[in-house]
Amino acid sequence: MLVVAGGGIFKLPAAAAGVFPEPPTPFQVKWESLELTDVNRMDPYNATHPRRLMISKFSPVPRPACLGTCRVPYMSQRVASAEEDLLDLFVDYISQGKTKWPRGALAESWMQVCCKEVTKDRNNNSVYDDDDGHGHGHVPQKKLPTVLFGSGFNISRLFYSGTAQHLAGMGYEVITMDHPYESNVVEFPSDGTVILGGRPDPANTSALEFALNVRAADARFVLDTLGFYPQRNNTVVHIGHSFGGAAAAVAMAADSRIAGGVNLDGSMFGSVLSTGVAPRPFLLLGSEGHNSSTPTETSWRQFINSTRRRPHGEKAWLKEVNLAGSLHWSLHDFSIFADVTPGLRANEDLVTFFFGRILGSRVMEILREYLSDFVEFALGRSGNEGLLVGPSQRFPEISFL
Repeated sequence: MLVVAGGGIFKLPAAAAGVFPEPPTPFQVKWESLELTDVNRMDPYNATHPRRLMISKFSPVPRPACLGTCRVPYMSQRVASAEEDLLDLFVDYISQGKTKWPRGALAESWMQVCCKEVTKDRNNNSVYDDDDGHGHGHVPQKKLPTVLFGSGFNISRLFYSGTAQHLAGMGYEVITMDHPYESNVVEFPSDGTVILGGRPDPANTSALEFALNVRAADARFVLDTLGFYPQRNNTVVHIGHSFGGAAAAVAMAADSRIAGGVNLDGSMFGSVLSTGVAPRPFLLLGSEGHNSSTPTETSWRQFINSTRRRPHGEKAWLKEVNLAGSLHWSLHDFSIFADVTPGLRANEDLVTFFFGRILGSRVMEILREYLSDFVEFALGRSGNEGLLVGPSQRFPEISFL
């Protein structure tokens, strides 16, 4: 079977293996990949050209308005090959040589998205928007609550596409971002340029803080491009995994348009360790055993104390939760990969060192429910904290500290 997606024709896999299931959410989701150029800023890692970004935009579509879905490649063949070279090394390292990444899994993975929807023309008549599967051409009539989703250090935004789809299905526009020269592989389809990452030294604190400030500037540019203006009633929350969680806090502290932030299992870095982020709300969600009580996790304790001791301390909303059965890499698309790719869950070493015991479907259910409740609370769209008020019988895997 052939489908047209993103301007190219792709042969679908013979079976459903490797296809991310459409999330059971109130909305279906369409996907768009965009190149953005900040003509007012030279690239901080390469002053020979303006800063250029790749983002993915996941937008909710009311189920009655989605007339058809199609499968699109999870990532291009070129990026998949480069990423699997890196995964070979990484999985070998974290498993201490006990296992390997299954070569070809990325190139054979697909996402199911809405690619045909009913829209309205200027006369409020229904029209068919039969585009290429990436949602080109549709402009929402009302700005949706927006979630900026930051990737881990030296990690492509594409590894968060499934997670973003689950969250967008709850009714939010979700933007995942690459950060060239830091993100490990960034491909610009317009001219075929590929920029490899690794520029910031992870062992150099100053380099990491510089990278955080670059990410904050990238987030500010993305919000400017999306039409979020200062001093307006903005509806933006910044969520990040790993290093992206620290970047969410730094961007939030630097930009009043961001109403709240979430760190998914990442240590904190930068100025927020001493300033905190109060009075805007912040959530720390850690994998099993990763919390402020962990002897080695001093950054969370410092961030929590700084947030609560500021002048806004009595008004600070900061909560910390743990997800049982999870590992660091459970909290993004690798948990979905483990579910949909034959043989991965059967590999005990991959489960032990990479995926965690909790199923990807359950991770996604927990993330979309808890994160959507946080978004509603942070944006003042709900009158309470929802699931974040305390322990829930529906989700015994979540514990509050």
